[in-house]
Amino acid sequence: SFPGKLYHNLGVQTFRGYRILIVNLYPVQYIPETGEIYYFEEMSIIVETRNAEKHDLFRGLQKDEAIVKTMVDNPKTANTYREKTKKVQCSSFVNSLDSYDYVIITNNALNSSTWAYTFQDLADFKNSKGIATTIVTVENILNESAYWDSNPLFNDTQAVIRNFITDAYMNWGIEYVLLGGDVEIIPHRGFYVDEGLYWDDDIPSDIYYACLDGIFNYDEDSYWGEYSDGPDGDEVDLYAEVYVGRAPVDSEEELSNFVFKTLSYEKSNDPYLRNVQMVGEYLLGVPLTFGGDYKDEIKNGSSNHGYTTAGIPHDYNVSTLYDRDWPGFNQNNPWNTGWPKSEIINIINDGVHIINHIGHANVNYDMKMTNNDVKNLENSKYFFGYSQGCYAGSFDNRKSDGNYISDCIAEDFVTTQNGSFAFIANSRYGWAEAGGTNGPSQHFDREFFDALFGENIRELGKANQDSKEDTVGFISDPVFRWCYYEINLFGDPTVRIKSPVKPEHDIEVRKLDAPRYGLTNETITVKAGVYNNGQNTENVTVNLIVNNVTVNSTLISNMANDTYQGVWFNWTPTANAVYDLCAYAELVPNENVTDNNMANTTVIVGPDIEVTSISAPGYIELNTTGMINATVTNLGLTDETSIVIDFIVNSTTVDNVSVSILSGESVDVTFNWTPTIEGSYNITIYAEPVADEHFAINNLLSKTILVFAIKGYINVAVVDSWGADNPDSAVWDEINMHWYNYGNYVVSIDYISLNKENITYSDIADSGADVLMISDAWDPGIYNPNCNWEFTDDEINAINQYINDGHGLVGTGGTLCAYAPNNMKLAPLFGLNPSSVGVWAEGFSQNFNIICQENPLFTKITNPYPTSIPWTVTNLMLNESSPGVKAANSTDDKAMIVEYNNVYASIYFT
Repeated sequence: SFPGKLYHNLGVQTFRGYRILIVNLYPVQYIPETGEIYYFEEMSIIVETRNAEKHDLFRGLQKDEAIVKTMVDNPKTANTYREKTKKVQCSSFVNSLDSYDYVIITNNALNSSTWAYTFQDLADFKNSKGIATTIVTVENILNESAYWDSNPLFNDTQAVIRNFITDAYMNWGIEYVLLGGDVEIIPHRGFYVDEGLYWDDDIPSDIYYACLDGIFNYDEDSYWGEYSDGPDGDEVDLYAEVYVGRAPVDSEEELSNFVFKTLSYEKSNDPYLRNVQMVGEYLLGVPLTFGGDYKDEIKNGSSNHGYTTAGIPHDYNVSTLYDRDWPGFNQNNPWNTGWPKSEIINIINDGVHIINHIGHANVNYDMKMTNNDVKNLENSKYFFGYSQGCYAGSFDNRKSDGNYISDCIAEDFVTTQNGSFAFIANSRYGWAEAGGTNGPSQHFDREFFDALFGENIRELGKANQDSKEDTVGFISDPVFRWCYYEINLFGDPTVRIKSPVKPEHDIEVRKLDAPRYGLTNETITVKAGVYNNGQNTENVTVNLIVNNVTVNSTLISNMANDTYQGVWFNWTPTANAVYDLCAYAELVPNENVTDNNMANTTVIVGPDIEVTSISAPGYIELNTTGMINATVTNLGLTDETSIVIDFIVNSTTVDNVSVSILSGESVDVTFNWTPTIEGSYNITIYAEPVADEHFAINNLLSKTILVFAIKGYINVAVVDSWGADNPDSAVWDEINMHWYNYGNYVVSIDYISLNKENITYSDIADSGADVLMISDAWDPGIYNPNCNWEFTDDEINAINQYINDGHGLVGTGGTLCAYAPNNMKLAPLFGLNPSSVGVWAEGFSQNFNIICQENPLFTKITNPYPTSIPWTVTNLMLNESSPGVKAANSTDDKAMIVEYNNVYASIYFT
């Protein structure tokens, strides 16, 4: 069947310290032989979690919790992230007592501009709208030693600026960053993607400044953003802690233009805001492919290709400009018979709010316009643009041929006197589908407009990032990874796309701030942020509602339109409880927009004891004593005594201890446990609620421990091969640390001793290996010209002798393949034919039918067995004279697992 697997585990991502598991489900299966489709009406996912230490990027802010709850299928689990976050002063100018939403990073020269409009004007405007904004210069950042790194690779300007952003994120609480300068001021970080036909090791990607987990170059090579360049060699960070836009300015004039157009749009209520333009070009002749078909999916909304996205709301006036529909278009002469560029120039000059485009482009060409055309625009009503064109957003100015020219056209759109106030474009190739609309770039485009009009995420920075995170399930496809990296926002990330008509009356509660904890009979100050988004001056009544009861009210008299005002309430709780607080702006007369009139938060009054962490071994040997440690924290505002901490095994309390903890402090507790029966045990540390404690969801943590008698010890040595040279991409450390998850033998893997050339029998014997592992060979010229994974005859003789002495052997992947042809002399050790040289295939079904289910190899392995490894060596055949046995075969017969028993035992995974 296809895809032949029910799920694909894409690993764990982190958003603001919350760990999020990404799983693709495949409930529909297709059988090619019969043409039949079958599906599962229901699927259940069982996820086992283990306790982990607080993530470095966890801030404990309620706004972070509110966002993450909208992103996952199990939002209640976010309530378990309760450890108090202590701000740590990192630098000389990020004061943890300050609080900002938005930081603008630029250099001293631009920050001192004397032109008509400056970054300070932008910051002042944002502050007046309730977005706390500050400006920091690159020079100050680079001079701050707290952001330096001893490794030169992570001490360049990009890395130092990113370290500052992380500091501001943690200590100021920022959500938005404007990179206030072109690459000469704030350099880009270039990412690497190999699509197969095309590759690029310098894709300009401002996601580097947005996703703050890890370093994006785990193996410290010249390639940034590889799939294994994330924390601990896993996937890179794809979920943004902050939302980033770039003002690609390098002069005071460009800065003034950028700020003026941004502020003009923010203040505009002009009828042109109704106008939306879909722009589609001829894309390909064979098969015939039109951009208009792509844009219709954006205009109308679509459920094509297995996902649903919203279209443009009907209260906008949506027009189309398509080669497909242009009178006189001739597909035999497509470049000269489609719509002329004068059409789009006139549309811009007449006033348009949003332009969504797909068509051929380059660094200095987009929407059939050149940079000079952009500079000659005459519009005074500025638009937002989104283009799927290739290289239109190449803000490092590199062309597809590798040469460099002047600023890319997307930069000119936002930095010239006219044009657009913001633009989203590709820094490298855009990707479409020949003959269809299932293009990778189209997926991001659809998800962006779905964020705006389907999810009501109107801020440009958030919507751009949401379009990526909604597409994260496709990240294993290198083309989607390419798009994920290259789509950048040129514009202010806080700008909200406006509705076509500003409401006559619209009062919005934008935020509600209150302390997380309180005490009975002590007054708590609560702050609400209220914005008049309507066209009229209003008298606004704002209520503080606690557990559905109004406890306080205030009147904002004569609140002008387009103004923001903070409102403070005093509230005194009279009993210990968990309180739901709501700031509610009563509807003003004739107000019809009712979905933004309130904001909510939670305050815990009284004690709150949390089991913060649990540390225990993954296994305990039968009849021996294991140590279980836990940290318990008093998050409440009162000191607590006689807190009973229970140690529970499989629902039975086996021990407890009593502790006292001061407010805001933690204590460590230890339990010793000696299991006498083999099995899998669920152990729990539970803090019994103290008197009048009402929030108890965080009072326990659990962990699974395996108990068994160790059957023996196995020493494994990895012989010089791809896996020995790339231990971070292999499973050696996982097995060394967690062998107990796989069986009852203690396995120790040595991938250092035999990772050398000219291996002798004595070298192998000195390793003390019970089993030799030969882990793959690729073409050294592709990955590392200095590596040679083909064994000499002397090395092959040494390996043969050692194995025939009665030791085990495991081989994988390309160990036996054309990249290392001399290795085929080892084939008989696996029961394989030395004359049938292995050949790397592009891929296989990734699913195995287990032939020998009783084989210990397949203990706890389901049949059919899915694997996430998409490549295999083919063409290997069993040895006719002394054949191995196929223990498993892939469903498409391309891959196999072969077992061979002689005076030794061996196994080969193709």
